[in-house]
Amino acid sequence: MLRFTNAAGYIVREGGAPVGVADREYFKVARMSPDRLVVSEPLEDRISGTPSLVLARARSSKGGTFDGVAYATLSSDYFIGKFKDVDIGPQGAVTLRTAALNLVARHTPSETMPDSLVGTKRVSEELQKALAENAERGVFMSRTAVDHVQRVNAFQKVSGYPLIVLVGLGADDFFAPWRKQAWEVGALCALLGVVVVALSCLAHWAHARHVAVQRQQLVMLDNELVGMVRLRDRRAVWHNAALAKLFGYDGESLVGFSARMLHADDATFERVGKEYAQIAQGGSSRAQIQMRRKDGRLLWVDLSGTRLDATDSLWMMVDITAIKNSETDAHFRAQHDPLTGLFNRGGAEQAISDLCRSNQRGGTGVAICYMDLDGFKAVNDQHGHDAGDVLLREAASRIAACTRAGDVAARVGGDEFVAAVGQLASEVELQHVLDRFLSALSTPYALPDGTHAMLSASIGAAWVSLDCGSPAVAVSKADQAMYHAKQNGKNQSCIAPADD
Repeated sequence: MLRFTNAAGYIVREGGAPVGVADREYFKVARMSPDRLVVSEPLEDRISGTPSLVLARARSSKGGTFDGVAYATLSSDYFIGKFKDVDIGPQGAVTLRTAALNLVARHTPSETMPDSLVGTKRVSEELQKALAENAERGVFMSRTAVDHVQRVNAFQKVSGYPLIVLVGLGADDFFAPWRKQAWEVGALCALLGVVVVALSCLAHWAHARHVAVQRQQLVMLDNELVGMVRLRDRRAVWHNAALAKLFGYDGESLVGFSARMLHADDATFERVGKEYAQIAQGGSSRAQIQMRRKDGRLLWVDLSGTRLDATDSLWMMVDITAIKNSETDAHFRAQHDPLTGLFNRGGAEQAISDLCRSNQRGGTGVAICYMDLDGFKAVNDQHGHDAGDVLLREAASRIAACTRAGDVAARVGGDEFVAAVGQLASEVELQHVLDRFLSALSTPYALPDGTHAMLSASIGAAWVSLDCGSPAVAVSKADQAMYHAKQNGKNQSCIAPADD
């Protein structure tokens, strides 16, 4: 299960009570070390309630600040399901522990592991001694502390992760073939039998260790959560199934193909290529970029890369399209009126400032047109708010249709609208614009009940100063000019004096 939190540690999800993980150790470590993949100790998932292992990495905002973590939860049952594929005989056991020896998952054919064992640290003295001699790998024989079964065990640390895999075979099952052989050969071959058994044990232990490590690595790498690809000269030499699925190549091999086919454009491909110099020096790369699926659709990806050896690098990719879309939607809703889709007052201020700067470079003028609908209240009172909303949406549509590309249209009050019009060279051109607004807003409006309403508009206009120092001053002057137009009989416009 892949989840995301905000900077305060609350899980981003729809519905349900807020769930926080800020007190979890993996969240604290990810926040302090944003470039590090954090692997937790066994813990109980606060949403599903299942014992799990967490793989977490910090998320960053566009400004580079901490923006929460993205983390995957791998339940103990997930590992147990994978361990069942290992042939360990009726008394064997496959166990996954953290570097601190806390139990993550354990599978034996003869019993089911209770959840209460997850996180415990009951191990034999023989294992502790073997780890003290070599923390990376080793073999030992002991009576397992959990179920007291005598086993021949091999262990190895999972490369790059604070995890240890142990595979144990029941001593009776393990030694039975060689005991039978020794009995048949007899006393004369006893010495030779001991040598053969010893060599066979070593070979079997080595094989069991190799199989266990390979299976554990495949479980970690060939997951369905994080896409991974190994690149050499920016061509794929290996990738997991999650990467093919992420980009719509499910079931297809991308080995041998250039990474360019996954990038949105040449510019993005070249920008990521510049990160290779940093990776070659032993560093890492982290970016949020747009990439392209097989069907041509774009998706946002959290991309991180690291050096494997002199020629190869490993890249991990997580789909964050939903997060990016929600950020874009939130930004739009913060700047736009939900009823009409026009800018709201806050969004209009920034858009008008941008329009002023653009026209200042082009040497043309910008005028603010402040509009108030005449007769709107009467229609709203007579026909209801639903009819009033229809009128406002239609008026907004007509105002937007009278503006040009680059101009700004906004709803700043109940039935008050503002339009900022650029590329104006004279007051005559401004008057033409005002006449278009008056004509458009005075055309009859169709109401939901099948009747029509007649409205008009009172419009005030003011020029923005040449230095574009304060568009808000022009908005205020246009508002005052609108009241002059309304006092003079409505359904007309009034232009504030330029030096007023």
